[in-house]
Amino acid sequence: MAKSSKKKKSGHKPDKSNKDGNKAAQGATDGTETAPATLTSEVEDSLFYQVYQLNKMFREVADNTLNEFELSQRAYWLLECVRRDKGYSQSELGELLGVDRSDMVRLIDSLEEDNLLQRVRSTEDRRKQLITITPDGITVRHKIRHALTDAENDLLDELNDKQSNRLRKYTSKLTTGVSL
Repeated sequence: MAKSSKKKKSGHKPDKSNKDGNKAAQGATDGTETAPATLTSEVEDSLFYQVYQLNKMFREVADNTLNEFELSQRAYWLLECVRRDKGYSQSELGELLGVDRSDMVRLIDSLEEDNLLQRVRSTEDRRKQLITITPDGITVRHKIRHALTDAENDLLDELNDKQSNRLRKYTSKLTTGVSL
């Protein structure tokens, strides 16, 4: 967000009383500025909070990177799951990615319209449609992989190679070992 270039007018400040007549907790009442809000050390030291902040940061970078390709994270992860040589059913993909049936249909429809995925009839069960990736989908997936790897490396730039590898190892261990 851009900061406003308007200068503050001097003069009377509005009363920040609530309906009970108490002064609002935010801001000083004597016209002076208050110190910015800060987190307590308990919050800053909380692993939950740190992971929350990392998640927010990584999601924002991933979203910005994927916006260049006009894809969502779900769409990208679907492209990563689908193979050229072996198709998966919509329900298998939905279960694998944790996406409900109706969302999966819309997601596949969208990627099929963009010629990144295709539905093909199963040779084993003609009633079943399998989802496979197209040559265009493979090309886009490859470009996105490189763009996300670059973005990931930028995020981890503060870590040396050993620390970065440890982080990957520990997060992998935690995400594969945790069942909710």
